[in-house]
Amino acid sequence: MSNKQINTAPLFFLRYGLRLSIAFLWIFTGAICLFGTAHAQSLVLLQQMGVPVTWQAPLEYATSALDLLLGVATLINYRLQAVGAVQCVLMLAYLILISIYFPADWLQPFGSVSKNIPLMFATLVMMALERSR
Repeated sequence: MSNKQINTAPLFFLRYGLRLSIAFLWIFTGAICLFGTAHAQSLVLLQQMGVPVTWQAPLEYATSALDLLLGVATLINYRLQAVGAVQCVLMLAYLILISIYFPADWLQPFGSVSKNIPLMFATLVMMALERSR
């Protein structure tokens, strides 16, 4: 094996763990926004962003359902390249909206906003690993 070749054998099992953990995150986020306390918090955030009240609940339900759908698609490895691309676009949109409307959220403890940056790269790695198999 030359110095330029990479031993991908250790990545065999990590590939599944990465995909399953990303799927879990999207499913969990969608579920907590639909059925948990985050639903009410999401509506307040939409109100603070100036979304008309008639659009708040439908938008919250639609985005939560999209999160669930993306998570399930990731879980079953359905069109992972397209699903991963949509996930990255949504995370980027989330970061932009948070930066515009709630810039102080970048300073929250535990990095709830900043964690999306490594998650985007983890998603890109997941896509590359699945593409190469």
